[in-house]
Amino acid sequence: MNTRRARRLVRTLAGASFDRLSERAFRLRPRGLRHACVTVTAERIETAIRAGLRFLEARQDRSGVLRGFLLFPGASTTWVTAHVAFVLEEVPLARALCARAANQLVSIGAHDGGWGYNRRVAPDCDTSAQALMVIARFELPSEPFLMRNLAAAQLTCGGFPTYVGQGIATTAWHSPHPEVSALVTEALRRAGGFDAAVGRCSQWLEQSMIAGVLPSYWWDDPAYSLWVQARTRRLGPDASLAVLAGLEEHRASPQLAMLLTAAVAVNAPEAKLFEAASRLFGQQLSDGSWPCSPCLRVTDPSSFAVGPGGAGPLVADRRRIFSTAHAVAALDILRRRLLA
Repeated sequence: MNTRRARRLVRTLAGASFDRLSERAFRLRPRGLRHACVTVTAERIETAIRAGLRFLEARQDRSGVLRGFLLFPGASTTWVTAHVAFVLEEVPLARALCARAANQLVSIGAHDGGWGYNRRVAPDCDTSAQALMVIARFELPSEPFLMRNLAAAQLTCGGFPTYVGQGIATTAWHSPHPEVSALVTEALRRAGGFDAAVGRCSQWLEQSMIAGVLPSYWWDDPAYSLWVQARTRRLGPDASLAVLAGLEEHRASPQLAMLLTAAVAVNAPEAKLFEAASRLFGQQLSDGSWPCSPCLRVTDPSSFAVGPGGAGPLVADRRRIFSTAHAVAALDILRRRLLA
């Protein structure tokens, strides 16, 4: 190992150790629940949304950074910041939070050559796509090479990997991943000028679907893929059964919130929507947050399987940033559905 690699490893381990110490404060959840009654009303939806956003705003650094999860390189900063701002992009009350996140993302993107799980690791296509969409929403300047590099990561099959391979030393992390490809394609579509790449990837995604659902590499459950499909307008009629089945199966967030977003997109019966929203009300903690069940799979880099067959541990976000953002967004989209 050369000196440069050794120094980088030492910095990563030191930073990760600090993150692990700081995470101890989140091991104990606040006592009590937010709602004494879980009947769905417009007022209760508004109350839950505002409480959730206050929780997120209180945990956003002045720089705009949000932190969540805890893996070997430490807590996620860049990915969670980009993801939360993308999740909440259509929530009017979250505009200030998202603007702070966008300014933070644009300040580091060109310097780092993209965006990744955090700044201790290499950029990845998933985080970069979401960061670019967040930045574009606020019309902030972004170096053109960042979008070009993202488009250049497309593989011959049409899909996109999470990490761009270097030479022949590649693993399954450098293979095409459906849920990542859908978000990258959405970023390229919004940017414009990448019609050929978007078309090739869209064709690959259609071929990858199983009963209307994209299999997922980094998530053990279809809830995340269905949420991605809802956000990228890839939920066909044949996915409705999977959405309704997921609503019946899941009682915890963030999966429940993701499925509620998808259920609104497929025009699920209001009774099903209200039942899911009622369960969300019943889980909101006194500080406005939602607990996070294990959801993110740290897939073994030797495992090429997508869907439930993938190998690797499931982790939860003890800081409750990820789950709270998804719950707030789901309730807001339900609110807009009821107003319509």
